[in-house]
Amino acid sequence: MLPLSKFINANKKSEIFETEIGYLINFYTNDKLVHTTNIDLTENPYLIAEDFVHNGDSAPKLLID
Repeated sequence: MLPLSKFINANKKSEIFETEIGYLINFYTNDKLVHTTNIDLTENPYLIAEDFVHNGDSAPKLLID
C-alpha cells in the first residue's frame, strides 16, 4: 500500500494511508516507527502528520518512551 502523503523534517517523518474506515498515520524518528494512529474520515490527517514533523510539543507520545 502506497502512502497518500509523506511529511519529512530532519529526523522525523510521517506517512498517511487511507483505509476502509479512515486514515492510518505512521510516525517515524530516525527511520524507526515510534507511533501509529487511526483516525476517522471526518478528521484531517494532513494537519496531524505535518504537526508531528514540525512541532515536537504537540507530537504524539512516542512508543519508545
